[in-house]
Amino acid sequence: MESSIKPPDSIWIKSLKWINQALIVITLLAYLAPYLHPAQFGFIALLGLVYPLLLFLNIAFVIYWSIKKRWYFLFSLICILLGWTFLSRNFGLSGANDIPIDSLKIMTFNASSGHYFAPEGSNLRDEIKFRDYVKVQDAEIICLQEFFYAPNFEKLKNSEQQKYHFAFSDSRRLVIASIHPIQHYESLNFINASNGTLFADIEIDGKMLRVYNTHLKSNRITGIVDEVAEEKKFQDKETWQKIRRMFKGYRDMAEIRATQAEELAAHIAQSPYPVVLCGDFNDVPQSYTYEILSKKMTDHFQEKGKGIGSTFAGNLPFLRIDYIMTSPSMKVIESQIIKDGYSDHYPIVSYVAF
Repeated sequence: MESSIKPPDSIWIKSLKWINQALIVITLLAYLAPYLHPAQFGFIALLGLVYPLLLFLNIAFVIYWSIKKRWYFLFSLICILLGWTFLSRNFGLSGANDIPIDSLKIMTFNASSGHYFAPEGSNLRDEIKFRDYVKVQDAEIICLQEFFYAPNFEKLKNSEQQKYHFAFSDSRRLVIASIHPIQHYESLNFINASNGTLFADIEIDGKMLRVYNTHLKSNRITGIVDEVAEEKKFQDKETWQKIRRMFKGYRDMAEIRATQAEELAAHIAQSPYPVVLCGDFNDVPQSYTYEILSKKMTDHFQEKGKGIGSTFAGNLPFLRIDYIMTSPSMKVIESQIIKDGYSDHYPIVSYVAF
């Protein structure tokens, strides 16, 4: 007669259970990141940054325990489901849509100062190539960040197909281009004076729309990430010091962006018209910055995006830091991230209807 007594878990299984439990606790803490100001909870903000990694590790545990036929998989599965809102902000679950003829096409693009449009081996920017690239997108409203040759961009007015109206920020690095008349535009300079926001009131078939183009405080950690990725010396103490500096830099900049987001959200709340918010937030969907700016707004990718939502083309994977959002009165038809190689950011194109 065989014994029905279940043999005790091995040390390996016990260790995995403890690791799984710790992962679940860390993931639950990451869910708090959008609701806690990074000035007081910097560590929690860092957990929000690495949420995609935590998600994948939890999925791995679900698969592992399922293969082992252990009910323990339920813990990570429940943890994932509790964070479904955050999952949907990073991974689009919507299919393709038929785009109505009368929908409004909007584009946002951090052009990285045009560096990626330079001829090979040259430090010069190919302005004609950039203008042609933007024209091909055929968007009715275009928001550009990190754009330094704004006056020359006005040559788009000479296009026989589209006659653009322009709004430029005081720094000339933010541009709003619209085929519809711009009635008024103005720069908003943040209190801490880093980057900024441009807004324009645009008339579309007798209706007014306020478009915000924003570029929040940059992290300035790309150089460190590139060094670590190139060297791949993870056994060296110096490499881990660089990684520590990278996380500290993100935490410090997150504090500044939180304040900028509060300033911008307060201004948006006073808008007399429906709002389009475009730009480079330099922060992820599990951040306080995102939470503040997305309140009472529709995130286009979360609503109608498909696939992995990464908009940063650098060595940091799965970073979604560029956005298009609109007032709830506007219907999102489709949202696309254009995965090309013309910047360290990917352009986003969305279709909306009033």
